Amino acid sequence: MASLHFRHASVNTAFEPHLHTQESSTPRARTPSGHDRGRSLGSAEKADEVVRPLLQDAAKDIYITLPSSKRHNGVLLTLLWIMSLLLVSLFTYLASNRPPSVNPNGTFLTGYTTDLREARSAIRVHKQHFYGSLDFRSHRGFVPEGSPSLKYMGEGDEVDAAWDELTKDRYFLLSEAEAREAFGNPPNKYWNVHHGGYVAGLDALHTLHCLNHLRMSLYPDHYPQDPKDGRMHNAHCVDHLRQLVMCNADLTPVPTQWFNGLERNYINSSREHTCRDFGRVREWATERFNGTTAVKARNRDGSLRANFYEPWTP
Repeated sequence: MASLHFRHASVNTAFEPHLHTQESSTPRARTPSGHDRGRSLGSAEKADEVVRPLLQDAAKDIYITLPSSKRHNGVLLTLLWIMSLLLVSLFTYLASNRPPSVNPNGTFLTGYTTDLREARSAIRVHKQHFYGSLDFRSHRGFVPEGSPSLKYMGEGDEVDAAWDELTKDRYFLLSEAEAREAFGNPPNKYWNVHHGGYVAGLDALHTLHCLNHLRMSLYPDHYPQDPKDGRMHNAHCVDHLRQLVMCNADLTPVPTQWFNGLERNYINSSREHTCRDFGRVREWATERFNGTTAVKARNRDGSLRANFYEPWTP
């Protein structure tokens, strides 16, 4: 609020000619003489000389105080407006540039917290067309000639070699820090005395091993099953695949289509899916097995020992 400041001056003397005391008797009217009129005029001029500076000073005070307050409020409003604009801009930027992963569990694209931290660098996501869906002629299903799936079907050396390329080098050593992060502290029970460290593998490669084992079990004449644990190994693999499929819960729609040879609809599973690039994961595992990123085998006291490269098939 504007403040008004007035200087006080004594003006009683200047106005004394106009002040009259009231007597108890009725006052008598008196015609002012020329001297009185002159005296009154002079007194009025003197009063005017006293009052004018007071008004001028008050106006001067108003002029100085009021605009200063307005300027102060204007500066505050401008600063508040600028700060609000900056905050809105900041929030807009953060909302549009936030990390892709806001889920505490991680994402398919960036890696989950359960994924081996060092392997997450190999993650690349792309579209992959599945193949191997059956065709039908005369009520008999078959995989069309030229399908890439045929490379992994059946028995024999060529098929075995194709599967070996998928599952090779699947076990490697973890460092102490990696083992603690992955398995908890202390991870002592996971130490492998025969191989000099914490032997582990990526579950994708373990699952492929299970699939290959089931493939071979379909041809017992060519691949004799171990009488001790062959059937249980198969049962383990089937249940592991069940859990993995339920865990991933792929939501890609798979249609049925009409087949004249079958005279009814049948599933067509050759659809496009969103996948992690398995080739990159495969390269990472091999490099970790015996490449530049391989962890050296050690004795329990920490001293170095010969690395392991022999096959490992638990």
